Amino acid sequence: MGFLSRLNKQYLIYHLPPLNIMTTNPNLTESEMKQLAQDIKDDKVFTSGHIPLESEQYTNQVFMDFLWLGVKKAQAIKNQGGVGMIYQYRDEKRKGCTVAGFPRFNESFWLTSKQTFQLHKYLLGWNSSNTK
Repeated sequence: MGFLSRLNKQYLIYHLPPLNIMTTNPNLTESEMKQLAQDIKDDKVFTSGHIPLESEQYTNQVFMDFLWLGVKKAQAIKNQGGVGMIYQYRDEKRKGCTVAGFPRFNESFWLTSKQTFQLHKYLLGWNSSNTK
C-alpha cells in the first residue's frame, strides 16, 4: 500500500463518521416536546429550519448522518411519514468544523411532519382553535 493510499485510508478512518450511525426519530413525550421547544427558543438547538432555503443544499453536510442513509433506512423514514425537521443540540457540534458558516453534527435527531407540527404548537403558542 503506497503512502497516499495509507493517508487516504487514515483520513477516512479519523475524519468521517462511522457508517453505522442512524438518525433517530425520538418518540418524545408531551413534556419532552415542550422542553425541546423551549430549548429551541433558548437557542440551545440547531434545526434544519435555521438553514435558509437558498442554502438547503448544505443540510446533509450540516447533519452528516443523513449523508450515510442507505436505501433501507431512507425507506424506513419515508414509511414513518418523512422528515419534517432535523435537529441537534448545539453543544454536540463538531469542534472547529463548519460548512458555509453552519455548525456540523455527526449525529442528529429527526421528527416527522406530524411531530414537527406538534412542536410548532409549543413554539408558537398555537392551539386547536387557530390551527384548523
